[in-house]
Amino acid sequence: MTRMTFVLLLLSAVGISMLGGHVSAAGQCFNIHADINRVQPENTPGFAGNIFTGPLRGVYSRLGPAGSAPTPAGGSTVSYIQGFGISTDQGTLTVDVLGVGAGTGGPDGGAPFAEIQNVISGTGRFAGATGRLFMTGDIGAAGVVEGKVIGEVCLP
Repeated sequence: MTRMTFVLLLLSAVGISMLGGHVSAAGQCFNIHADINRVQPENTPGFAGNIFTGPLRGVYSRLGPAGSAPTPAGGSTVSYIQGFGISTDQGTLTVDVLGVGAGTGGPDGGAPFAEIQNVISGTGRFAGATGRLFMTGDIGAAGVVEGKVIGEVCLP
């Protein structure tokens, strides 16, 4: 799969997921635009990454091993489902993840991934939160991931 094909696939997924409508009529919504990093192995429960700015500044970790999602036979991509917890000093946000990735990484990157993350619950400040996040990144040398998270989180 070429990078262009991967980008087009990601843009299609983002567009389709936006059809779900806008969240929150009475609450306060926050636009999320932040840099992330993490270190593999990503299928290890509890591995952590960092979100560097904004209302979700803190660490995030997987809530268990990744499950598989339908993946084209013989392709170079992998699809997965996962739960994530994003812990901040004001509470924890829990999201369900649907992701797709390609390649195996290396010194120059080469393993891009994209995830749609639906907010399902929260504690503290994030109790009753709703929203959707989009995480994209690339797995580079030594399993280091660098990327971005964008989206919206709404509080009641």
